[in-house]
Amino acid sequence: MATPALILSGTIALLGFVLAMVEIQAMGIHGWAASLPTTWRIETHVVLDWCCAGRPLTAWHAWLLGFLVIMVHLPAALLGAWSVKLEARALGTLVLLWLARDVWWFALNPAFGFSALTPERATWIKQWFLHLPADWWLHAAVGGLLLWWSFRLHVRATTTPVVTEEALSPPR
Repeated sequence: MATPALILSGTIALLGFVLAMVEIQAMGIHGWAASLPTTWRIETHVVLDWCCAGRPLTAWHAWLLGFLVIMVHLPAALLGAWSVKLEARALGTLVLLWLARDVWWFALNPAFGFSALTPERATWIKQWFLHLPADWWLHAAVGGLLLWWSFRLHVRATTTPVVTEEALSPPR
C-alpha cells in the first residue's frame, strides 16, 4: 500500500508535468514568458535573486503562483480545518510543484531539453550552482524539509504516550 507521502510525491510530479505542458503550449520556444503579452515584468530585485535564481517576475508567473497558492490550500478550506502540519504540507507542496513544473518544462520542451539547461541557452536564469539553476537546490531543500516535517508531525501527533501507574505516582 502506498504511503500518503508517496501519493503526494506522485501527485506533485503529475501536476508539475501538466503545468509544464500548459506553459510549453503557451510559450512555445521562448522561455520564461518572453513571448507572452504579459502586462508587466520586473527584471531585477533582491528577492528574485534569492528565490528565483535571478529570473524576472512576469505577470504570467505572478498570477500562476497566486493560483497555485490558492489551490494547495483548497483541501484545508474544503475541510474547514487548518493546522501547522497542513500549512507546512501545503507550502512544501507549492515549492516542490513550482520546481517540478520547471524541471518538466526543460525535459519536455522540444526547443530546449536538458541539454539546453545551460547559462548560454537559458539566459533568463542568472544564478547557477553545480550546473543547475540555483533556486532548484533551494526549492528541493525547502520543499522537502517542509513535507518531511509535516509528515513527521503526523507520526508524532498520532503516537499516544504510555501512562503507567509508576509514571502517575509521586517520586520517592
